[in-house]
Amino acid sequence: MAILHRRLRDYLNREIVVVMVDGRAFKGVLTEYDETAMVLKDVLETSTSEVRWKLPFIQAPGFRYDSRSSGDMVFGEREKLAPSEKEVVLILHSIIRIWLWGREKPAAKEAERPGTKKV
Repeated sequence: MAILHRRLRDYLNREIVVVMVDGRAFKGVLTEYDETAMVLKDVLETSTSEVRWKLPFIQAPGFRYDSRSSGDMVFGEREKLAPSEKEVVLILHSIIRIWLWGREKPAAKEAERPGTKKV
């Protein structure tokens, strides 16, 4: 865990991408972490098979009227999806990849690569 914690310390308050074992990916700002979990804010979620970033969704408890019996309300069903808060807690043992998100160009190297000439 020393390598992971060293990297996470470097990534703190920076935008990262986290890929989970189930194929979902989360992009957000790392705000905190400990031995078991990390917290991302301003999160977007996608699947690694179809990359389209969107707000993460969670199953929300709902209620409905039970028309098959006395018409009572039934609570606690999880049939609907609702947008989550802008913060997500991810369990570290469910993560397979983490990297910084950025579109910065790599720094230009001063030295020539072997076998090339400046013109």
